[in-house]
Amino acid sequence: MSPVRVTVHPDPADPLRFYFDFDPVAPGGRGGASIRLDPDIGLVSIDGVHKNSLLPPRSTGGVVADGLLQTFLPRPTILEAYNV
Repeated sequence: MSPVRVTVHPDPADPLRFYFDFDPVAPGGRGGASIRLDPDIGLVSIDGVHKNSLLPPRSTGGVVADGLLQTFLPRPTILEAYNV
């Protein structure tokens, strides 16, 4: 089993919003993402990604995919990301 690269925290005020914390990849780097799920149409909307300050510029697609595996919609039909 591969090491956990992201931890997922549900939003207590909104059961369809999740926060992904990328700190397991580089502790203290403050990297992460916020997403909202729409299970009725299979949509995952990424509305914010924050760069991990301890790593060089790179794609965060892999850690976002790892985080989605920890939600109830691991394989969305639609993935959107505005201004990301």
